[in-house]
Amino acid sequence: MRWRGLGRLDNPCLPKFYSMVCLRFETCSTAGMETRHEYKSTTQSFAANIRDLDARRVGRSVVVSKRNRRFVANNVCTDKDISITQSRDGTTGIPLYSVQITNTCMSDCAPSDIHVNCGWFASSPPPNPNVFTRLAFNDCLVNGGKPLLQGNIIQFQYANSFMYPLTFKSAKFCRI
Repeated sequence: MRWRGLGRLDNPCLPKFYSMVCLRFETCSTAGMETRHEYKSTTQSFAANIRDLDARRVGRSVVVSKRNRRFVANNVCTDKDISITQSRDGTTGIPLYSVQITNTCMSDCAPSDIHVNCGWFASSPPPNPNVFTRLAFNDCLVNGGKPLLQGNIIQFQYANSFMYPLTFKSAKFCRI
């Protein structure tokens, strides 16, 4: 089921974590849904869409499409659920960059052994090796290989004259 144009987000059935745009209707009494039903109207409010749902089954997964990114809450994580963002901090001297690596998967089964493409990543001082470490050229390990739990964020800073292009490489995902 997809909604295009979420409309108002004032429905009490919605979780408080709006930034994920991933919705799971386990506690709503009006949350039964048909898997083939699709709302094509971009003007109909989200609250009205909830009221229109057929109350047959609770707890099914919902796919919400936003900006060509699909979030699926169905207990399966993929490489799309590992988000890597970085930004420049500081204005003088050697540039300082802040990195955030986030698990956006809604599953309780966290990805582990997360590797990132990182070129010849180097920093002085280096980040904590339990958080981020370069193993070889273009292979950096995140969180010491430990699972990155749902919603957790790994943060670190590095100093270099240029920003390294950090992209997802691989991870071990649970298969349920």
